[in-house]
Amino acid sequence: MRKFLKQLRKGLRAACVTAALATCWNVGQSVAHAGYDIGDPVTIQFSGSISPVENNLSHVFLIYCTGTSSWRSAMNLVEIGDFMAGQTGIFSVTGQAVYNYELYCLVAGVYGDISGGEYIEGVNGVTFSESGSWIWSSVGVTEETMFDYLVNDNEAALMGLAHDQYYSYEYFWQLEQTRTCDLYDFSGPVANGSAQITTTIVPEPITILLFGSGGAIVLCRKRKSE
Repeated sequence: MRKFLKQLRKGLRAACVTAALATCWNVGQSVAHAGYDIGDPVTIQFSGSISPVENNLSHVFLIYCTGTSSWRSAMNLVEIGDFMAGQTGIFSVTGQAVYNYELYCLVAGVYGDISGGEYIEGVNGVTFSESGSWIWSSVGVTEETMFDYLVNDNEAALMGLAHDQYYSYEYFWQLEQTRTCDLYDFSGPVANGSAQITTTIVPEPITILLFGSGGAIVLCRKRKSE
């Protein structure tokens, strides 16, 4: 009986430690998020999956900004890799932004034979998320231009083109959200699978400090009680 009670006490202590650490982590996240004002620098984690159907994708970027219809931040972007047709590829990257309640995000990449580094109609091309493909083409941005910028990882040129076309992006009505969007090849448009994107604010050092401090206090008390 004593052995059973001793094991039970140990189990309860372990459960209390776990609960305390989880509480510290949640409190830390709340404090960190509550401390942001609109316009403050913030780090966003972009994670999720790309699932091409018809064509392999390479040089895939997430181009994004925060803001509203009346104000938006400067464009930014992160490269998320290459993805095989018929497979679901996972990605997880972080990018810098300014804090705001809304996020605009666009997936863009190239498909087909890009070994020569040049756009060839019917051989290779550009893939966008949702309506970006035909909206961009309607304002005079050619597929050849976009292909050149993407295949050469020309980040400055991509952000320059993207600045005035944010309304064609996926709209995230809050900074932390999961959204699924369709992918289309530029010409056509032709459906080419889907993308799932989850955005999360990366906890600032204050969160880590609270988590570590709370954990240390709990563990000290545990050792003293033993």
